[in-house]
Amino acid sequence: MNNFFICLVFLVFSMSVFAECPTTSTRHVKGDEPLASVLYEAAKKAEMGSWQDGTFNWEVFSYLGSLTDEKGRKLYVTYLETIWGASSCRGSYRLIFFNEKMEQVGQYSSIEKPKFIGPNKLAFPYEDEPITEWEFKGKLPSCLEVADDCFELKNGKSALGY
Repeated sequence: MNNFFICLVFLVFSMSVFAECPTTSTRHVKGDEPLASVLYEAAKKAEMGSWQDGTFNWEVFSYLGSLTDEKGRKLYVTYLETIWGASSCRGSYRLIFFNEKMEQVGQYSSIEKPKFIGPNKLAFPYEDEPITEWEFKGKLPSCLEVADDCFELKNGKSALGY
């Protein structure tokens, strides 16, 4: 009887540890519409944007708001969370910026989702560290420092960031 319980416990444990992450490709869009959906369509077409159907479990695209530079140009701030990996359900998290032409102008990978705390000002949580505040001054930094960690700008367009 004890062997039965041991086998049962092992079976339940192995089912949870080796649970599959099916490629259902479920997509969700959050934020002010119709802009959020337009930006998500732009992300689907961008290099290192949205994932292809059949390659992920679920994806949540969030339009967070906009930043404005000294010339009045806007950068749209979005965040993409993707869960993938048939046997591991790994996550990819990216902060993606778009210009007014809906072109991706840069992104930061593996970064936690920020919140707007004022005009041109974002707050970033990071593990157990204090929240980091960042103020946009017309340029995306090549290294966005959050709690003494550097998140490198990828796909940046020009020295101005767009």
